[in-house]
Amino acid sequence: MKETVLQLIQLMEAEKREKKIIPDHITGLEISQAIKTSLRQLVDEGSIHAGNTMNDYYVRSISEQPTGQVVGGDPNTESGTNR
Repeated sequence: MKETVLQLIQLMEAEKREKKIIPDHITGLEISQAIKTSLRQLVDEGSIHAGNTMNDYYVRSISEQPTGQVVGGDPNTESGTNR
C-alpha cells in the first residue's frame, strides 16, 4: 500500500512540475481530492460501488462471487441480488 501512495505522490509532483506549478509539493488535501476523484471515476465505470454510512462513506469492489452473488452492487437493483 505504501508503495502505491508513494507512486501517487510522485505522479502528482511530476504533473505539477510539468505545469510549472510552484511549490511542487503535494498537500494532504490534494491527495484526498485525487483519491475521491479516482473513486468517483471507478464508480462511474462500474468497477466499485460507493454509498453512505452513518458517519462517512464506504466503497466496495464489484466482483462476481463463485456462488453467482454479486458483491458490491446496490441491493435494490438486479446487480445486487443473487442470480
